[in-house]
Amino acid sequence: MAGMFLVNFIGSFPEVHPIFKHHNTYNSYADTIMPHFFFAVGFALQLGAEKPVGRIVRRALLLMLVAALVYWPVNGWRYWFQTLTHIAFTTLWVLPVLRSSIRTQAIFLVCSSLLHVGLSAWFWQDWLRAHKVIDGGPLGFLTWTIPTLAGAMACRWGKAGAYQQMVQWGGVMMVAGYGLSCLTNGGVLAAPPFVPPWHPRDLWTMSQQSASASYLYFSAGFSLVIYRLFVAWDPQVPVFRTLGTNALAAYIVGGWTEDWVKLMLPGPWWASFLVFFAMTWGVLRLLEWRGWYLRL
Repeated sequence: MAGMFLVNFIGSFPEVHPIFKHHNTYNSYADTIMPHFFFAVGFALQLGAEKPVGRIVRRALLLMLVAALVYWPVNGWRYWFQTLTHIAFTTLWVLPVLRSSIRTQAIFLVCSSLLHVGLSAWFWQDWLRAHKVIDGGPLGFLTWTIPTLAGAMACRWGKAGAYQQMVQWGGVMMVAGYGLSCLTNGGVLAAPPFVPPWHPRDLWTMSQQSASASYLYFSAGFSLVIYRLFVAWDPQVPVFRTLGTNALAAYIVGGWTEDWVKLMLPGPWWASFLVFFAMTWGVLRLLEWRGWYLRL
């Protein structure tokens, strides 16, 4: 959540380094944030996999409604398919394999990404660009499944203490993502993640806009490794706790506060960001103190 606050806020300032901005032509640091959300969602879904299916479905449908209330008044239907909507659709898509084995989840993950690649090669990639839809559009759930099920697997590995296996598979997924990106233009060696590309964009490019398989394989592996580092470090940071325990409220409040601060304090970027972060955290800390949490 803190990472999202950072890249969403400072990304609009021209003096900020490009790695903190979304480009849709390579995987910047900013592009790794949204997959972390899906990783956390998958982790949480796996923790609650034994809950009644109807309850999980109901929560996904409610999240779609919340997303409509958050996104439509400002951007209209075209931008309804953003983070919250994708989480809801992806939850419904992966629901049949939540109680399955890790092997079954891995097969489902691969098959979903292959379906996305096939549809992208057929027509989907061109449709996305023509309609300027972000985050993969209505079919994005096929590849957002990758970090979601990576999070579900991490939950199981964590319970079993299989952290070495977690890191190994994180490395495999990152290499797989970069390998897929090298299929661009007939197999030219692609720019590595976090480096601007030296080749044209196509369906193999690491792109958040198209939610490409290469982008989400690498990012899911990155999430696995980052999670392992946090487990080893075991940080107890009150600021992170406040943001994480009321994540949906943080997402909504942060969007409102960002617009207001940018209007009232347009720069310098670091000063306006500090004001924005302090104000948003203050609201969430008040909610935490009162015991008010936005849950579905």
